[in-house]
Amino acid sequence: MRPSRHLIVLVLALGFPTLAQDVELWRLKGPSTLSISASEGYSHYQATELNEVLQLLENLTRETAGLNPYSVQGFSGHPATQLSLSVEKGPWRLGLETEFWTQTFSQSDVPFDLSDNQRSNQITCQDLSNSTQASLAGCIQASENFLFLPITLQLSWMPHWKPWLQAGVGYALGVMAGKASMELSTHYIGEGASAPDKIHFDIEPDPLINPVQKWFAAVEWTPLSWFGLESRGGW
Repeated sequence: MRPSRHLIVLVLALGFPTLAQDVELWRLKGPSTLSISASEGYSHYQATELNEVLQLLENLTRETAGLNPYSVQGFSGHPATQLSLSVEKGPWRLGLETEFWTQTFSQSDVPFDLSDNQRSNQITCQDLSNSTQASLAGCIQASENFLFLPITLQLSWMPHWKPWLQAGVGYALGVMAGKASMELSTHYIGEGASAPDKIHFDIEPDPLINPVQKWFAAVEWTPLSWFGLESRGGW
């Protein structure tokens, strides 16, 4: 699966006709400024195929007699941590950005009972543990973990429309590495039940490192010289 990644686009009316006359839109002038920043945020992520798989698992448990149906939430995003080092001169900014984003899915206590597949009542893992099973039954715990690390060199045009307000557009080009892991553990209940088992395997893309690019628009509010808030959107 190769889900495409999208960021939520934020449109802001800046009132261009009323800009101050001394705004320098393109010229490289003034001192060069070096900045280091760390930020926490949330990125929207479109993963159509992954959500279809999660929905399929939900439908299977809903249609299987004797199992409690469970609901899944569509995967739409993930928290992200960004570290950046940039040089700014005039309205132009050149920077190196590293972004960490991870996501974990898990489904706990999914019961199964092979003694009677026609039962109409729903069962839980607690029901299985409290009863004496003559045939094989048990509970499954499943989890998936995703980790991605994009590193990009970014060039952006961010004029100061106000002393405390910058807004503009940019382009980033770099590489991204990532991997995923899955773990499935089963606890068996009943006569002749086997010992609990666990399966874990890692998934790595081939190739491991892939090119990545992004276009973005950004608005940065800086009420203090050492503190600011940025909203960024794009593709």
